[in-house]
Amino acid sequence: MLPDSYYIQQAIEYVEESGSIDQMRLVQLEFGLIKALGFDGEQHAVSLYVVLMSQPELFVELLCLLYKSKNGEAEAKTESNEWAASNAWNILHACKRQPGTMEDGTITEESVRAFIDKVRELAKEKDRIEVCDIQLGEIMARGGIGADEIFPSEHVRNVIESIDSDEMFRGFRTGCFNKRGVTSRGVFDGGAQERELAAEYRANAKALEITHPKLSGTLESLAKAYDRDGLVEDQEVRLRREGG
Repeated sequence: MLPDSYYIQQAIEYVEESGSIDQMRLVQLEFGLIKALGFDGEQHAVSLYVVLMSQPELFVELLCLLYKSKNGEAEAKTESNEWAASNAWNILHACKRQPGTMEDGTITEESVRAFIDKVRELAKEKDRIEVCDIQLGEIMARGGIGADEIFPSEHVRNVIESIDSDEMFRGFRTGCFNKRGVTSRGVFDGGAQERELAAEYRANAKALEITHPKLSGTLESLAKAYDRDGLVEDQEVRLRREGG
């Protein structure tokens, strides 16, 4: 028997394609159903993610649902706001669509910069600039390579370097780690996977060290972290062999 989420996904996709309700009502519907759509919900909740990454006001609204202001008091917990915060978390942490992506799917450095500048302006007004930068960094880490085959893409690397926010770099680093997801390996494989990742991040860091030195430093720190993880995995293999 197919799970309920399958039918919900199919229903949302039908409504998306039919155009039977206006976009903002559809966004509200997809927000309420995001958990049922699963962690791959972005491919089903199309309108929600289109608006989220093109309209700064919605992005900041989700931040406000999820995080309290830096200097303010936390709101009293209610079933309603806990539900909304949980949905906001699911939406933001599943988002692969890049900031500033326009409704037709195109993205330019100018659109990225305009979106991020407005989001940061609104987040400052709401006293949430630090969490805003962290979240933006995490999302940008989920983007792809540039035309020159260097990660991250040109528009992301230029914007993140010029903004020069420690929190954004920290979010980017965290996002790179988290996007790896669950891994599997043979009992005696050791740290080969980690060494491969370290080599990839180090190559990108080397390519950007002159033009984007701070981003290059973040990528090199990722490479070093995977170097260490690889050594840990190698040690685990040695212990298994000695114990076996």
